[in-house]
Amino acid sequence: MAEEFKNEVTLESLQEEIKKLKREKNSLDSQLRTNQLLIERYKKIQVAFDNYKLFKEKEQAILDRNIGLFLKYSPSITFLVNKIGYIVFSTDALIGALRLESFKEIYNHSISELTVEIVDRNWSVKLDQTIKETERSLKSISYFDRITFDDTKYYECEINIVPVIVDGDYDGDLVLITDNTEIINQRKKAEVASRAKGDFLANMSHEIRTPMNAIIGMTNIAMSSKSTERKEYCLDKIKEASVHLLGVINDILDMSKIEANKLETFKQSFDFEKMVIKTANVINFKVDEKKQEFLVNIDHDIHRQLISDDQRLAQVITNLLSNAVKFTPEYGKISLAITKIFESEQDLVLKIAVKDTGIGITDEQKARLFTSFEQADGSISRKFGGTGLGLAISKSIVEFLGGLITVESNQNEGSTFIFTTVLEKDFTTKPSKLVDKDVNWKNLRVLAVDDAFEIREYFLDIADALGFNCEVASDGFGACLMAEAHRKDPYHIVFIDWRMPGMNGIELANKLRDITNSALVMMISSTEWAEIQDQASNAGIVKYVPKPLFSSQIVDIINQCLGNDQIVTGDDLLFTNLIGKLEKYTILLAEDILINQEIVQSALEDTKIKIECADNGKIAYQMFANHPEKYDIIFMDIHMPEQDGYETTLKIRALDIPKAKSIPIVAMTANVFKEDVERCLAVGMNDHIGKPLDFEKIMEKLKLYLNLNKEDKQ
Repeated sequence: MAEEFKNEVTLESLQEEIKKLKREKNSLDSQLRTNQLLIERYKKIQVAFDNYKLFKEKEQAILDRNIGLFLKYSPSITFLVNKIGYIVFSTDALIGALRLESFKEIYNHSISELTVEIVDRNWSVKLDQTIKETERSLKSISYFDRITFDDTKYYECEINIVPVIVDGDYDGDLVLITDNTEIINQRKKAEVASRAKGDFLANMSHEIRTPMNAIIGMTNIAMSSKSTERKEYCLDKIKEASVHLLGVINDILDMSKIEANKLETFKQSFDFEKMVIKTANVINFKVDEKKQEFLVNIDHDIHRQLISDDQRLAQVITNLLSNAVKFTPEYGKISLAITKIFESEQDLVLKIAVKDTGIGITDEQKARLFTSFEQADGSISRKFGGTGLGLAISKSIVEFLGGLITVESNQNEGSTFIFTTVLEKDFTTKPSKLVDKDVNWKNLRVLAVDDAFEIREYFLDIADALGFNCEVASDGFGACLMAEAHRKDPYHIVFIDWRMPGMNGIELANKLRDITNSALVMMISSTEWAEIQDQASNAGIVKYVPKPLFSSQIVDIINQCLGNDQIVTGDDLLFTNLIGKLEKYTILLAEDILINQEIVQSALEDTKIKIECADNGKIAYQMFANHPEKYDIIFMDIHMPEQDGYETTLKIRALDIPKAKSIPIVAMTANVFKEDVERCLAVGMNDHIGKPLDFEKIMEKLKLYLNLNKEDKQ
């Protein structure tokens, strides 16, 4: 057997077997490598799948988060209803509008069920009907509607209903409700404002053309008339129309500055009562025309010298008083009351009230009373005139000065406009003396006769404040009885009103002259003195005090009559006092418009001051450079051909002449804004006078810069 086996297993077979086994091994190794590659690829696929799965989960989380944010913060009410009209999806805006806590409370409910108690039923019925219509037509529907909650709060909404189509079949509706209330309200406001501005422009055309027509018409009449009286009448009307036109222009300019947030104030020291007196004088002639009663009452303990923008303050008071006169019928009553409501060491707060017995204001009119370009009622501008800007401007000025303005009024019961303002006390400027030390105030006996209770009370208040004896009578008959009773101890001064029932002031003055010749009789009246001067003088009346009354004016009259006349106040005396002091001086007037040269020359003609004119800045510069010693003051226009006022001033100041640095240069220009004044000062001018020219301002500047308190020219 061994031999047989030996014969069968040969070397070749074994080698062949080994080769076979190697081939099988190589095949297995190849299969193993293939399987390993497959395992590695599977692992990569698994990782990629896991990453993809994680990405999708994150993507879904972000999507869910964004959907949640959309549902929560979307301002529009958006919801999805199924085929039978039940809500299956919505934004949180719907949940909030329905005053619910969560979506669960509205899921699978109809909008009608949810709104039955809080929303107008007609709205929800219309919405349901529209949803059914989209189901029938499979077309989107949009419409506008008002949603009213609890019969009080409402929203103007745009409603869009879009049918949802899935695989060609109707599956419900998407409802989008957008609140357009604010947009609609703003649009309405814009439309109202646009109409108001349109009405304003039409009114402005009327307000500007009316005085212009009067100016042109009266000028033509004056030129063709040979009568001096007729010419004077025309000139008065031209002046009146010009003042009105200037007021219209000033209102427009002020309103433009307010609209551009460029309203400026100029705070300076001023005598408060004098400011009020000037303001009251502006409307006195209107008061007299309508035979109205005008009373002014100022607290006696208000600090006299104050710091604020007195021109702006006067503008507000003038606006309110002008309105009071305009809207109050003849024989009505107007009052201006100024009271102190707070005072510290440095500041004080005043309450200024203008009261009238006019047409009054309804609650609806009050709502737009202080609005730009509007009056309380459109018909008011047609009936009473005016720009409709006065109160809006006044409100802005008052607020700019740190105060508030309000109105108390009922229709046909008059109005009271009240505003507050904060002012500083000025302790550096010494106020003029109020009382004369040479008047024996304790022994002074005064009788005041007026049918107005407020006037009598006013005299008693002044007497109490200054410590003199004062008695009052309500009519001429009572005054005569009181004068009879004081024959042995007569009154020193008697103030009598001109217009009184039963016995007027002239008649009373004649009666008093028969009773006593020792009393000095003063007339108090809102009527112009020129109208009654002859009658008054013949009746022995020695002085005239215009209404409304002011304590300083009454005291000045007493000082002048019983003292040494040390106190002479009033801007009307400024011109008289300067007449004899100006003829030694020369003005260089740089002005390119001939009529403006003539106005200045005519205004100053009686003062005999010499005026030399230059038609432009270049000529003015040469005139001064050639003869600097000749001129004492320069009035400088700004807008001139060849060389303007700014350049001219700079060149004059640059001259190597001592007087070039010291000569007063005063701008005389229509550029009156704050930046214009500042630019004038910046180039070396000393002061500024605005056009149209105020003659009193010119005289004030001459007195200030020519140092006219000295007798001789330095």
